[in-house]
Amino acid sequence: MAGPAEGAIPIAHFVAFHLSQIETRDIVAVYLEPTDPANKALPFYLGRGFDQDVLGKKVLVTEDIFTSGGSAQRSVEAVRRAGGDVIGVAGIANRGRVTPEQVGQAPRLTALTDMAGIAMIAWRDLTCPLCDKLEPLRTDIGKGKSWLETPLGKAWLLKGGTTLG
Repeated sequence: MAGPAEGAIPIAHFVAFHLSQIETRDIVAVYLEPTDPANKALPFYLGRGFDQDVLGKKVLVTEDIFTSGGSAQRSVEAVRRAGGDVIGVAGIANRGRVTPEQVGQAPRLTALTDMAGIAMIAWRDLTCPLCDKLEPLRTDIGKGKSWLETPLGKAWLLKGGTTLG
């Protein structure tokens, strides 16, 4: 089991625990870290000796929500670089119609919920009408805190944006 540090660590551990119970053997969960959290173009890596835990092993990559498939793809690539055999990618929800091809040609991509048919509104940065109204930003959950460190986040604060959390 391997999950990116951006949200899938608990999922990887939960799945590993329950599979260990079902299989009556230990199944290890590890997590992947971003090379640089501020730059999503850079790869993930298995630090803290986790590379040795996946070397020569079959690995299921876990994710919380598939939006673009980027985190899952970087996870798959990191596991393969470390010598792991990716047997699939599993997540809670697929909201971006992500395919196995988008996550590094994973042999299988599974989500508990396919949200492709559900209309969800998502805005990028300052095109968000809530940001335009200077609605308070939650920084205790999600990626609000790290967004504030970006040039756009700093500009939003200068305009009078405030935070919660």
